[in-house]
Amino acid sequence: MKLFIALSITFALVAFALSKDDFSPSVSALMAVGCGAFAFVVLTGFRMLFRKISLRCALGIAVGVLTATFIYLALLTILNNLPINENFLPYVKAGIFLLLVCLGAIIGFDKTSLATAASDSFFSKPEALAPKILDTSVIIDGRIADIAETGFLQGEIIIPKFIIQELQYIADSSDSARKTRGRRGLDIINKMQNDIPLISVSITDHDFEHIKDADIKLIELSKKLNGILITNDYNLKKIADLEKVTVLNINKLNHALRPVVEQGQTIKISLVKPGKEQHQAVGYLDDGTTVVTDNASRHIGKDVDVSIRSMVQTQTGRIVFAKLKKES
Repeated sequence: MKLFIALSITFALVAFALSKDDFSPSVSALMAVGCGAFAFVVLTGFRMLFRKISLRCALGIAVGVLTATFIYLALLTILNNLPINENFLPYVKAGIFLLLVCLGAIIGFDKTSLATAASDSFFSKPEALAPKILDTSVIIDGRIADIAETGFLQGEIIIPKFIIQELQYIADSSDSARKTRGRRGLDIINKMQNDIPLISVSITDHDFEHIKDADIKLIELSKKLNGILITNDYNLKKIADLEKVTVLNINKLNHALRPVVEQGQTIKISLVKPGKEQHQAVGYLDDGTTVVTDNASRHIGKDVDVSIRSMVQTQTGRIVFAKLKKES
């Protein structure tokens, strides 16, 4: 910012020096202030622009500006021969130069953006090779490390620094439960980096300072790297779907791999507590599915054979209703 202020002041002084012979001191001073403010706004605008665009687009803009400069130099001979008052000729030249530079920058940006889109469509990575970007929820969950260890998840895993900072903040919490979750997340990252050779874990410095929300940062990073976002956060998945970002949800994977039970099937289950209705007992399948067994309260604490009667899908999961096998 200090550099921009110094350049703006320099631009204002040059404008004052060039105009003091043709205008009164007050008019020259006013023009100098205007030129300095204009230079500051342009420099600040370009700084914000270049923060948001890719290196390829920035190079396209630079080529466009350079081309515009050569065109202006070629037009100087024509401009010098135009019947224009010599006092105003420098300002006409400056206006034409700025117009050409802006046009060159716009054309360079547009053409490079089109070329980038075309190259991405022709040379985009298959999803199997695309980098996977992890959010806080899926790291703390821990199952991502187990999946990677089995070989079902391979390739480059990317964890942004702002996610690690969020985990450190949780780990430093005064709440014991939050502290445990934060430390678990950091341990999972360490395990994935050192103990699982099938994946390559990268910590990236990519950040978006103008965005405060970590979820939006993850979506922007996924789009920038053409990567796949892995999360257990339902709301984040919805936003990512709207932004056309590919999302993998560990909970959906777990749902797809859960044991299949059918009506009439006999299974062995451990009954662990009473049900809501009289004489009911509750047990759980390996994937956490609740099994409610009728007339089985006297068998709580035992392993029994039960026959599946029906299944109900709720918002929180699946409930299986069963009866003791000897009563079937």
